[in-house]
Amino acid sequence: MEMLSLLKDLDQDKYKCHFIMGETDSTSLKKVQATRPDLAANLQHFHTIPRSREVGQSWASSLPSTCRAFIACLSLVWKLCPQVLIVNGPGTCVPVVAAALLFELVAFRNLSLVFVESVCRVKSLSMTGKLLYLVSDSFVVHWPELAARYPKAQYLGVLL
Repeated sequence: MEMLSLLKDLDQDKYKCHFIMGETDSTSLKKVQATRPDLAANLQHFHTIPRSREVGQSWASSLPSTCRAFIACLSLVWKLCPQVLIVNGPGTCVPVVAAALLFELVAFRNLSLVFVESVCRVKSLSMTGKLLYLVSDSFVVHWPELAARYPKAQYLGVLL
């Protein structure tokens, strides 16, 4: 829902957007269909990948599942050839970003990576935010407390 809020004014005629969700996410596509039928009109723009880590999954067992997700993301990123990658919050985006950075390196393509931290992160970054802080081109937070703690962070107000 946060990503939908960020893209609320997006002109689908001007930009070709693709959405990537965890394969066990049973609600996101339904929410898109209910709230933004214009975005849901072309289901070929929705892609699922294996989740890096399920809620409650141990860190030790998340390494193989993250590798499986990364491999799935490699072919997806290569097929889509993104120019801009906007990701937010959940760890599902980590293998997508890793695949996109590898794509950028191997294909000699410029890619802009925008990470938008979850609105619920007021005082500290999420694990995903900590992982992507250094590699993102733009790092957006919703609260001034986070911008004060992380010099690279951009505080643009609450965007949702």
